Amino acid sequence: MTQKTPEEEQQIREQVRDALEKLTQFRLELVEEIIHGSSCLALRPAEVNSRTPSFSIVLSKAPRWVEASFEPDSFAGQLIRAIGSQVTKDPNVWMGIIREARGKSLEVRIRVDELLLELPEAPPEGWHSLEIEVRKPLPRRTNDQEVIDAWTEAAGNMLCFILSAVGVSADYQEPLGIVEGFKRVSLQTEYERSPINRWRSIQHHGCRCWVCDVKFDELYGALGNDFIEVHHLFPLSSNSEGHVVDPVTEMVPLCSNCHSMVHKESPPVHPVRLRDILSLPSKESVLATYMP
Repeated sequence: MTQKTPEEEQQIREQVRDALEKLTQFRLELVEEIIHGSSCLALRPAEVNSRTPSFSIVLSKAPRWVEASFEPDSFAGQLIRAIGSQVTKDPNVWMGIIREARGKSLEVRIRVDELLLELPEAPPEGWHSLEIEVRKPLPRRTNDQEVIDAWTEAAGNMLCFILSAVGVSADYQEPLGIVEGFKRVSLQTEYERSPINRWRSIQHHGCRCWVCDVKFDELYGALGNDFIEVHHLFPLSSNSEGHVVDPVTEMVPLCSNCHSMVHKESPPVHPVRLRDILSLPSKESVLATYMP
């Protein structure tokens, strides 16, 4: 890979940010920061009060790998303690993210108070420091798009760790993809759990309509890159209190047309039935057929 100019490096990171925003619907901004004494470009949550300590995702690169690392702000102790409290109570979510990451050849290293984290064992609540690094190996010869895709995977999984553990409300109103339907809570944490579920659903099922097999970039080229809607099989308003949505079995990527059609009836039409209506061959499915 040829040496890039600073402007070209920034453009690549901007494309990573754009891809992440499309896949997670979590707004990010690309900013220049001083990290450990060096200037670098980093991603930050875009809608957090500037007075609220938050975090950055630093994107670094070597000839054979790209990496996304978690960098909490100087006074983000409350955020780190909130993450530690959630992971200590329920380590299964992070264990699931780690399994998914390894399945996609991502290398994950997590240190709590300078000690390597070995789940399901977790340090007691009251974490003081947290380091997370997610690395994706690159082939010997690679192009810009492969770098963007690898960085997007690494940074997306990094977001999964943070957004899954910041103790947010699970009281959403509508299918994912309709931002106005979310109920936002203050930070303590000002982030939403929905982006993690959307990301994990797309990571499992792919960025293609499960019903009609449409993939937007095959129709619209670069304009359609990473665009897809995600459907909850069961309306979230009907979820019992405390029910944790499984993004693999209870959420599914759909194109805009199919997403509209499943909501023509109440309760929504199941994607398996909609595929039958289109006279498309049946496919192996892990999708739930009833409310857990």
